[in-house]
Amino acid sequence: MATRGRELYRHFDSAKNLLYVGISLSTVSRLSQHRRSSRWADEIASIEIERFPNLALAAEAEKHAIIVENPKWNRAHKPFQSPKPSPKKSRRNAWKSKSLNYPFDVSNVAHCLRETTALVARTVALSQHIRLSGGAETDTFVSLVLTMREGVNSDELRLHELFNAQSPETAPRRRFRMITQATCHAPGTQVDQCEFTLITPDWLFRLCEESLGRREDYDRAFERDIRPAIAEFTRLFESLEIDSD
Repeated sequence: MATRGRELYRHFDSAKNLLYVGISLSTVSRLSQHRRSSRWADEIASIEIERFPNLALAAEAEKHAIIVENPKWNRAHKPFQSPKPSPKKSRRNAWKSKSLNYPFDVSNVAHCLRETTALVARTVALSQHIRLSGGAETDTFVSLVLTMREGVNSDELRLHELFNAQSPETAPRRRFRMITQATCHAPGTQVDQCEFTLITPDWLFRLCEESLGRREDYDRAFERDIRPAIAEFTRLFESLEIDSD
């Protein structure tokens, strides 16, 4: 039985503020449900729709959109929010609470950035033409369609490694993906073309700066680890030879 595709929809108000992100078999039918049960539905002025071939890809894109774009009325997958201060805390509990806000090594972010950059570079090296959809200066992500060199095998390409690269963790319980979609190919098959979505350098810098700015060791870590890793990714992005035909 064929897999049924899904639609990822975004509801905006008249000022283009993002109200809600969701997935459905039919955005039109889901809109009718929102009209009946969502108190914010009267604010909807426009809708944008993306289509995905299956539920898994749509769900992953929905989660990423909620985390990155922070729609007003979504609750699941919301970005990290600083905890509300308690009226009274002992010194011991105050220290414990503070330590829980910084339970990870910030250099992990730089490691993830470099790993994804290396995987993208490997994929690009196997291509002969690249077509880009989206604007590097205006969009969060761009879509890259790569025409591969003759004889490239899916086992050599290993796009699953690119899509499954570890996500940078820029705040407790908050991660973001640098690759949101990637085409799949059966093992041992020849690949003529592949496609994946890639975060833009400006958005990458913004996500790292905004989230890591909550950390006490932000200035030292950013200059020592994060900025060089972003610069490496940016150089790769800018080096892409885009086929304009």
